[in-house]
Amino acid sequence: MLLDAYRAIGKGIAEGSALTPAAEWLVDNYHVVEAQIRQISDDLPPGYYRQLPKLADGPLAGYPRVLGVAWAFIAHTDSRFDAQLLCRFVRAYQRVQALTIGELWAIAITLRIVLVENLRRAASGSRAGGWPASRR
Repeated sequence: MLLDAYRAIGKGIAEGSALTPAAEWLVDNYHVVEAQIRQISDDLPPGYYRQLPKLADGPLAGYPRVLGVAWAFIAHTDSRFDAQLLCRFVRAYQRVQALTIGELWAIAITLRIVLVENLRRAASGSRAGGWPASRR
């Protein structure tokens, strides 16, 4: 989806379309997003992922518990990252339910997954309105 959006923006640029700020951001930073996706694949092998404790219920039932932690953190911070706030958030979560060392290790990777997923959803939602702005 992100590659499709990137290509659509490139086509819009070639056609002389004006770009939205979000489209400009994606054009300027696509290489960073692509690197993060590769790093996620390298740093979170499928076998490790399968061993992470899973959520039993709720909208993320069956997914790793750490994904729920990362999703909640990103939702509460409106996708802004603050390391100190993350530490406080994880400590507060652990007062209710302790995370395993494997889950703590996976938090950084899982945050990347959630942020890339948010970007993918933004790109797919923007496709209807067009990442390149309409010609004026």
